[in-house]
Amino acid sequence: MKYALISKGAARWPVRAQCCALGVSPSGYYQSLRREPGPRAQANAELLTKIRKLHRRDKHLGSPRICGRLRAAGEACSRHRVARLMRGAGLRGRCRRKFVVTTQADPQLALAPNLLARDFAPGGAFVVTADITHLQSSQGKCYLAVVLAVYSRRVLGFSLGASLDESLTLAAMQMALKRGRLPAGTLHHSDRGKQYAGTAYCNLLRLNGLERSMSRTGDCFDNAVTESFFATLKFELELKHLSRLVNREQLAQAVSAYIDTYYNRQRPHSTLGNMTPAAYERLIPVASLTVH
Repeated sequence: MKYALISKGAARWPVRAQCCALGVSPSGYYQSLRREPGPRAQANAELLTKIRKLHRRDKHLGSPRICGRLRAAGEACSRHRVARLMRGAGLRGRCRRKFVVTTQADPQLALAPNLLARDFAPGGAFVVTADITHLQSSQGKCYLAVVLAVYSRRVLGFSLGASLDESLTLAAMQMALKRGRLPAGTLHHSDRGKQYAGTAYCNLLRLNGLERSMSRTGDCFDNAVTESFFATLKFELELKHLSRLVNREQLAQAVSAYIDTYYNRQRPHSTLGNMTPAAYERLIPVASLTVH
């Protein structure tokens, strides 16, 4: 440890002065430079190389997710060891930024009680959640509506548009119905926005045998799974930076590629034991689940 401190400070202070201050001999320090690193040091160097590769690919990753990916690849390591090596190499995951969720309520429309009651556990009953957020492009604001399967965290349907109206949520739900083969009795949970309480949307749910559930007024935690997905998408796509560079069409392509290619199929999810949504659904198929 002392020799490592001397080596780190060699560019600023004389080696002999450091050796004297730390109570070691200069000859011992120089011999340590010629000595081959031990097995532990070699193993740490190899592990750090793998950590750098993962971090270079996904700079938002911190030590918990990097450790999870290393273990999934068969690497024996602890979270504390990964964190220590990342700290020493100056590697860290980027922090998330806050975002605004858009809700337009209409008290004259038919609302529904909160039947979900924050039961977000994976692998349980088949439930879908729906929500809308806003994104920014070089041409102005866009709105993204998604429908997400709670048990596997897979995004079943999504729609991006310049207008915040019922057609946006209808398009996302229609995609989810086509892709997800939702069983009759599936619970559909959303906020109290008019896009989810409108006649056309409610009729679509009723015709497909879905039961309605809605968050309490002003409580985003009642739909935490979808809110978390929005935070992840904006953070990992770096949309704050992209908004200055891409128009609406390019933004739609980036969001579609992120959801279909990366998030659903390649991105490990900590809630699923570091499995991807697609892999989790292969392990636990929809047919094995009950409805809410």
